[in-house]
Amino acid sequence: MSPIENRSLHALRLLALFPVLLSSLLLPIELMARKGGNLSVEELPHLSVVGNSLLHRPADQVLITLGVISEAPTAAEALKENNEKMRAVIDALSEVRLAKGEYESDQFVIRPLYTEQPKHSDPDWQPTIRGYQVSNRLLIKTSQIDQVGVWLDVAVKRGINNIDDLSFTIQEPRVYRKEALQMAASYAKADAEQLAAAMGVKLKKVLTLSLDDQRPIRYQRNFAMMSSPGDTTPIVAGMAEVGASVSVTYEIEE
Repeated sequence: MSPIENRSLHALRLLALFPVLLSSLLLPIELMARKGGNLSVEELPHLSVVGNSLLHRPADQVLITLGVISEAPTAAEALKENNEKMRAVIDALSEVRLAKGEYESDQFVIRPLYTEQPKHSDPDWQPTIRGYQVSNRLLIKTSQIDQVGVWLDVAVKRGINNIDDLSFTIQEPRVYRKEALQMAASYAKADAEQLAAAMGVKLKKVLTLSLDDQRPIRYQRNFAMMSSPGDTTPIVAGMAEVGASVSVTYEIEE
């Protein structure tokens, strides 16, 4: 065999051994990386907990949804009647300290009303339009909680015939947010420590920390329209809720 052929054969043998050599070099590197702490959270021994807090604080704001519902044979007649009543309501509320910035239109709907199907109707029976309904809702958002009873009485007398919502909330929930977060975090930490002690392991360090946002929860009251001549409807503000939820994952060791 010529010298050129010998060199070519030697080169082919080296190429054939290259994958084996490469894998033998990469394996120690991979093991070193794992020993160096580059493991994912899922690969590390860990413990996950969630801390929840819920504060009850006095409400300082009320939300009221008032509505006028009118029905008439034609859409124009229903709309006219509804407009007159709603204007009367707004004018009357303005006279008892409700400012313009404290109310706004919430929803306005015009829909046809259909005849109901008789119990023993013909197979080819079809509903027909018997009239129209107009619904106009007014949203009141105010801190004048002491005026709510007066406003409801005035509104009902002037034409309001539907009260969809009366709820209490907090204008600035961030005031209590820090307290809720601290409480949730302390609950999560306490649970993790107690669980680790029960399982005979130690908390090493925090691997992940996340906040699950919780908006202030309204305190809602069911309101039934009742006639009480000469008396103001009694409305007492409730407590609103401010909450927080904290999720923590700890690395653990025996």
